[in-house]
Amino acid sequence: MPLTFPSHLAPVLPLKLWRPHWFDGVALATGAVSPDVAYLFTGTRYDLGLRTHTLGGLLWWCLPVALGYTWIVRRTIAGIAVHLPASGPSPGGIMPRSAASGTPGRSRSAQR
Repeated sequence: MPLTFPSHLAPVLPLKLWRPHWFDGVALATGAVSPDVAYLFTGTRYDLGLRTHTLGGLLWWCLPVALGYTWIVRRTIAGIAVHLPASGPSPGGIMPRSAASGTPGRSRSAQR
């Protein structure tokens, strides 16, 4: 069985890259992985024996799960982001540019 993240997110990534202002990345990602959320309950007393990869499963399982999961991610991401470092190396070793100062990796308050 393929892994959920690369196999389910790969088809929606081109949509976000094609029209970034049309599609919400969080909603696309949560909607793409929502069919496999039911597998978290396999082998427990909450195992529902769901057929989430069917047309009916898309409507009565994936849509509510994706909406709920998107809501949870949107509510918790701010609390998680507060604990991340303010600046630092980004992937590829390129420092992000500050919009206010134009210098790599330094904010306006750090220059004062």
